Amino acid sequence: MSQPEFLYEIFEDFMDSPESKDFSFDNGLVCRWMTGQAKISPKISTYYVKPSKQEKLAETIQQNLLPLMTDCSKATYYNHILTLFSLYSISQEQQDIMRDLCFLPPAGISARIFADWLGQTTLNDINDLIETGFIQANTRHTTSLHPMIQEIALSETRPSVTTCHTLLDSLQKICLMHGTEVNYYKKCSRQRKISFT
Repeated sequence: MSQPEFLYEIFEDFMDSPESKDFSFDNGLVCRWMTGQAKISPKISTYYVKPSKQEKLAETIQQNLLPLMTDCSKATYYNHILTLFSLYSISQEQQDIMRDLCFLPPAGISARIFADWLGQTTLNDINDLIETGFIQANTRHTTSLHPMIQEIALSETRPSVTTCHTLLDSLQKICLMHGTEVNYYKKCSRQRKISFT
């Protein structure tokens, strides 16, 4: 089965809807979707925002996609595809976190430091996003967005100076502390400090 045929199978519900009028899967574009060089069509993303449509997509994936895969990769792909279409199901606060994370490097940052920059007193929202797979926890106790999730977050949450002002204000405040010592983080009940000199 070719890649476009494969997507016709997966997005069967969308293709049978009035929203897909004059829509077709271009072979070159589909190839770029599969390799991560282009984002999936906004028409498709918008169609699957509603939970009922996501459930239908889940059923289609289970019937058409999972039988083609090995047991060890079924759950991973199944959950990943559903996650990509569920950005709108998270709270506004969590969407704000996703938006702010778009500014951070792929190597990530300490969740505690990031929460502090956002003025959050707990890690609850960040931990929820880690558990649902939106944020990845790295081996060095840092958090970051998976590149594919980051591309979707950039497209859907549209980070800007206005919408990310809390993060940017915190970073500006830290940068203006040149020459003073500031608390960086606690580790093993020992206070470490960093000097901006």
